[in-house]
Amino acid sequence: MLFYMLKDGYKLMPSILKFVPRKRTAQVEAMLQDMSNTLSKYISGQAIECIFVGICTAIGYGLAGVPYALLTGIFAGATNIVGSWKSCWGTRYYFMYTILCNHQGNC
Repeated sequence: MLFYMLKDGYKLMPSILKFVPRKRTAQVEAMLQDMSNTLSKYISGQAIECIFVGICTAIGYGLAGVPYALLTGIFAGATNIVGSWKSCWGTRYYFMYTILCNHQGNC
């Protein structure tokens, strides 16, 4: 749904306003504009958070001497965009990789 709102957003407002009584058009249009601004700020914030998580993960793993720290940082940042996952998948994967490599000693 969000994809279509972003893709065809300019068509959405006139389509919704067709179903609104004329005396409420300005009020509903202002509300839709506020919703659009809020959604835009939310998406921008999520993108900034993903970048921050990716950079911090890469730096942290790099300082710890873990191999493929940059790749893991990118993976953690990318999986951070999905709200329920956040960076858990990237962190869990690399945490297990690090434990197994240190235990086996052949990485």
